[in-house]
Amino acid sequence: MFGYGFRQVNRSILGAGGGVSTLWDDLLAYYTADNTPNDSLGNYNGTLTNGATYGSGIINQGFSLDGVNDYVNFGTSFPIITGDMTLSFWFKGSFQDANVGHLNRMGGGGSRGFLFGSNNSNNFLRFDISPEGSTLKQLTYSHGSTFSATTWYHAVAVFKTSSYMRIYLNGSQVAEANTSVPSAQSQSSGVIFDVGNRGKLLGVTDEIGIWTRALDSTEVTELYNSGAGKQYTTGISSSYILDTYGSAKVAYSLNQLSSTATLSCRVRRSSDNSEQDIGFVAGDLDTTSLLSFVGAGDGFVVKMYDQSGNANDVTQTTGSSQRYIVQSGVLTVYGVNGKASTLRQNQFSGLDLTTPFSQTSEHTTIAVFDHIGTTESLGISGNTTPYPLFIFTNESIRYYDTSLLNFGTTTTGEKIVSSYRKSDSTVRMYNNGSQFGSDLTGSTLSTTNYTQIWNRANNANQYASTTILWESDLSANINDINTQINNYYGIY
Repeated sequence: MFGYGFRQVNRSILGAGGGVSTLWDDLLAYYTADNTPNDSLGNYNGTLTNGATYGSGIINQGFSLDGVNDYVNFGTSFPIITGDMTLSFWFKGSFQDANVGHLNRMGGGGSRGFLFGSNNSNNFLRFDISPEGSTLKQLTYSHGSTFSATTWYHAVAVFKTSSYMRIYLNGSQVAEANTSVPSAQSQSSGVIFDVGNRGKLLGVTDEIGIWTRALDSTEVTELYNSGAGKQYTTGISSSYILDTYGSAKVAYSLNQLSSTATLSCRVRRSSDNSEQDIGFVAGDLDTTSLLSFVGAGDGFVVKMYDQSGNANDVTQTTGSSQRYIVQSGVLTVYGVNGKASTLRQNQFSGLDLTTPFSQTSEHTTIAVFDHIGTTESLGISGNTTPYPLFIFTNESIRYYDTSLLNFGTTTTGEKIVSSYRKSDSTVRMYNNGSQFGSDLTGSTLSTTNYTQIWNRANNANQYASTTILWESDLSANINDINTQINNYYGIY
């Protein structure tokens, strides 16, 4: 929801009464689930697994799970918590699995940690802590009746070492254990932290927070916020990548790159060939308006708006060559992370620059693709020899000026590919955040004009969503640029 990249965290936040709230002190990780599985603090990002996606949350969006095998995986590198802890989440739906859980770090015997959630009885909450990895201290709250599958509930579990374990539901304490409370908890470094892999929620979960301290009742009430929920956002800059790294020559994306950009693309629907501009909601493509406009048919990209501020939009006027953005009423997305993308319709599915240009000085580029196949997939290119090509991905990643520089063989699939060319003609390529191959020295830059983006050759299936070109050497910032883009896409 904040474009590309999170910034410095500031936890001094005014409470409702005007004093300083302590609610976000010692917050370890927070997941808004607003079109991203990533941590709002930028540290412990997740991966949507087995088809998990997004649905309408208590605030904006939430993780939508199918009750069968969907879950969100935060990996084995999630920090070990041995002391005080608070777990918080919202849920709406019904649990389908006999195994209790929802927020889980629970391995087998000897590697048990914690879990908090319910099961297919749907009438209780249980909070488990293991002091040494084998035995469990359990606290259970009996709801009395089943949770309504159409009602939002806020669940909080609090562990205070040697003192108490508590469960809160909808802002009120409903269960407490204050005897035989462990002095510490055990968590195995080889066990993943996940949301949804136990309990198997058929529904939506949202606003997931983990603290390394015990929240008090006042803070839990503040978090519940009279049933409206409260999202951790204060202290995180809403800076977009072009606000941080300006002076781009051209910039195209389905997501917002600049705080001044208002439109992403123009879309034609197959039902009657009507067209409509599509903008952004909280930094993301306005998919609600897009899907409402397209309906049950197909949607095609007529234009991508230049977010650099230079008004060099790209267009494709031939209907049979326009890229899909909706197919049979379903948003076109990247397979691994569910982010919106465009898909080629044929080998001529590029978009033409309003004002072609040549690039004869130092520069930096970045592009997001999913390339399926073994033939050419182009970023920014020309259509006459020599092809002045910036990004070229198939089995190889290459760079063209007046000669070809081949950086090596890679695999197909989703990629964030970036490059820079310095004034001494040194060229460096990056593939999913890591330098790809060795630095190479280019020849004299071609004066042939760049004419299009997202073209391809032969029969490769190419998804594309973002391409940016800066007319400057950003080699000192390339790692941050890659990180900011990946903070949104979560590709690597």
